[in-house]
Amino acid sequence: MKISIILIVLALFVCCNLTETKAKPTYPTQYKLSFVLSLPKVPEHQPISLYHDEKNGRQRLDYYDGLGEDLLIGSSNSDQYTVRVAQDKQICYHWKTNSTAKLTAVIPDLTDFTYIGEKVVRGQQVDSYQYIDCVKDTKVCNTYIYSTVVGTNYPVQYWFLGYDSIFGSHYDQYVIDYYEYIPSGVKDSDFAIPSICKNPEETKRNTFGRNSLLFKKILPSRKAALDEKFNLFMNKYGKSYSSQSETLKRQKIFLDNHQYIENFNKENSHMKLAINHFADLTLEEYKNYYLLPKRTVVSDEYSGNYVKNNLEESLPESWDWRDYGASPPVKDQSVCGSCWAHSVIGAIESQYYLATGSMPNLSEQMVMDCTWSTAVPGVANNGCEGGDEPGTFEALKDLGGVMDEQDYPYLGMDGYCGFDQDKVVTKIDSYTNVSNNQADVMDAVYTQGVLSIAIDAAHESFMFYTSGVYYEPKCSSTELDHAVLLSGYGVSPEGEKYWLVRNSWSINWGDQGYVKMSMKGNNCGVQSEVVYPTLARDFI
Repeated sequence: MKISIILIVLALFVCCNLTETKAKPTYPTQYKLSFVLSLPKVPEHQPISLYHDEKNGRQRLDYYDGLGEDLLIGSSNSDQYTVRVAQDKQICYHWKTNSTAKLTAVIPDLTDFTYIGEKVVRGQQVDSYQYIDCVKDTKVCNTYIYSTVVGTNYPVQYWFLGYDSIFGSHYDQYVIDYYEYIPSGVKDSDFAIPSICKNPEETKRNTFGRNSLLFKKILPSRKAALDEKFNLFMNKYGKSYSSQSETLKRQKIFLDNHQYIENFNKENSHMKLAINHFADLTLEEYKNYYLLPKRTVVSDEYSGNYVKNNLEESLPESWDWRDYGASPPVKDQSVCGSCWAHSVIGAIESQYYLATGSMPNLSEQMVMDCTWSTAVPGVANNGCEGGDEPGTFEALKDLGGVMDEQDYPYLGMDGYCGFDQDKVVTKIDSYTNVSNNQADVMDAVYTQGVLSIAIDAAHESFMFYTSGVYYEPKCSSTELDHAVLLSGYGVSPEGEKYWLVRNSWSINWGDQGYVKMSMKGNNCGVQSEVVYPTLARDFI
């Protein structure tokens, strides 16, 4: 009997020991990989092909079967090419760095992973490796599971559950399903500069980095010894980085931003700042990924065609369209400069609600894909690289209407125009410009609904805003770089008048996605470019 017990215990020990010590898969410096990335809050799955050549510092990513492409050729001066769709054709952007750029990692660093045994994934028997990253003395944990075909390094799936960097207060799930893996399956021709890039558009905006941000949110790496505050930040927002040097770089940026926020909050009582998912970005990176190129609007002399309905003294002291259901839910433009499309669609959604009592969910992606400046003269629209709100209303009028989000879902990147007249939800009859006058803008938002506006958002104070009445002395009223929605106005307990503005950076930014912006001196240009649409009454 004693011998049997000893043998059972020994067998269990050997079994468990084998499980714990099973060799982790390793990967060559060159390979080809095809996979599908599924993201939270975005209904579409993103098919991607990767050509990876770490040995020579080269990488190519193809999106949606060639709809878009990122090509990185690393050297002491890295050349980066991005191919994006503009209406019905492709455009190439070239961006040059003065240092070697980092390759995007799509297979996790397995250093901290532990073998957890075999299971079935997508009908295949796999070896699974798990890493659970928890902040000490908290319940904040991220779980990573990477699976390969049993006994091989052939990737099958990478699964992540935890706090993502957009909606930090909610658990979310990301999945990468791998479908083709070819070790050493790359050749020089895979990194040939596309023919369309022989005469590329030069840009100082790193469009290549936008897509790599998505992977940085969910791929873990071995962390250096970090300050506890940075550890908390990384875990809350699901942040991880490609190397120890990159981690230390982001830690320094985080600590600099943290210090800026602390100093600001000590010196200012009218508004407060807080750490959010931007805290590991420099101001320049934030502007590059989330804002539009600056454009100048005429301020003091601007005169719209809006006819005021009320005297200022007859207006209510405060007004908030959220209280009446007419301010559309906060959306997330992701790492794409599509704020202009979100602003235009939000204004249309509000008008539709006021006319029907039903809030639609209309397609920003359709606006991005089908109103490019190459197809619509006089409209400065360039997909993820920015657009022109007033001109877009005219373009949509000519196009023939707006489709539903369900029929034309958001991708967060440029796509071919897939407009379908049979699936139009509503049409634009006209649009109205409101003059740069506080009383006129107050009257318009009170009587007409949510308005499309543009502001200057290129400041750290806006980047980290969380509460109070926003006022930035450095703000311009004529150099604008971000499109938002004006949803109302009010007066703070301290008696300061403000505009109520809805952003498109998710509910994780600001005050549940909103910001109260001071009316003082047209700060940040809230009144400088105000427009709203009128819908075709026979198509509501």
